[in-house]
Amino acid sequence: MKLRNAVPAEAVFCLLCSVCFAVCLLARSDICTEAVRKAVRLCLDTLIPALFPFLVLNGLFLGAGGAGLAARTLGGAFSRVFKVSPALCAPFVIGATAGFPSGAAAVARVYSEGGCTKDEAERALAFSSNSGPAFAVGGLGAMLGDLKTGALIWAVQLLSALLLARVIPRRAASDGPLTRADPPDKPGILTRAVTGAVTPMLNICAFVLIFAPVTALISRGLTLIGAPAALTGGILSVLELTNGSVFACSALSRRAAAAVCAFAVSWSGLCVCAQTASCVSEAGLSLKYYVPGKFFMGAVSAAAVWLIV
Repeated sequence: MKLRNAVPAEAVFCLLCSVCFAVCLLARSDICTEAVRKAVRLCLDTLIPALFPFLVLNGLFLGAGGAGLAARTLGGAFSRVFKVSPALCAPFVIGATAGFPSGAAAVARVYSEGGCTKDEAERALAFSSNSGPAFAVGGLGAMLGDLKTGALIWAVQLLSALLLARVIPRRAASDGPLTRADPPDKPGILTRAVTGAVTPMLNICAFVLIFAPVTALISRGLTLIGAPAALTGGILSVLELTNGSVFACSALSRRAAAAVCAFAVSWSGLCVCAQTASCVSEAGLSLKYYVPGKFFMGAVSAAAVWLIV
């Protein structure tokens, strides 16, 4: 006899995870506290200075009609290659230059203003939210001791995004006509750009803070059981790309480290996935293409870098 008020499996899983996390927080509060302290410094010293200005610029650019300008100039070629609306050209460029999760936020903005269909927006999320050259070339290149390798990882990531755009399935039927929103008044663009960037920035920092102790505890556990360095690097990269990349660069050979970093950047990590979800949830967009698509990009990028380096 089935229970009418059975608890959903997702709720049971979340409850078990929360209990285990609470036990770990109490048992190894030293590890968790230090991890959160480092995450706070990361947010204050790196993430906020690097991302917040770009989030504001995204709002200014798109609010001033930047998506339409990009569509008129590069949209035709972009639409033929990526098989989405020309208006999504701007989010792809933003994501490739400003980094996570600016591209995803720009996709949500274009969709909310009627620049594309929901299916196009959800497909574009998968290949428009990428790492910018600042992290891939400057950050990873410095960790690997070779800026050229960082540039290679960034370029391979974009090529894997192009490949994903070509193979990702499209719905045969349209999911409704596009509805164009009235253009915003010029005096309000700056205000909306700044206030609109605050919530995404806070969400990004919140996910970084919560993933920090989780990653630290898992890393400690893998070390205690003597897990191979390659396995540890891979697991950490699945969770959070920065910690996975740092571990790979310190514990693996240059070739293996470059492959793990390429996977980490193209996959982006569960932490960035959560950040992306927070950026697009208000627009009603799902990550049904994003999660498998980013994992596909990670596998392709890792294989390509392994063969090239």
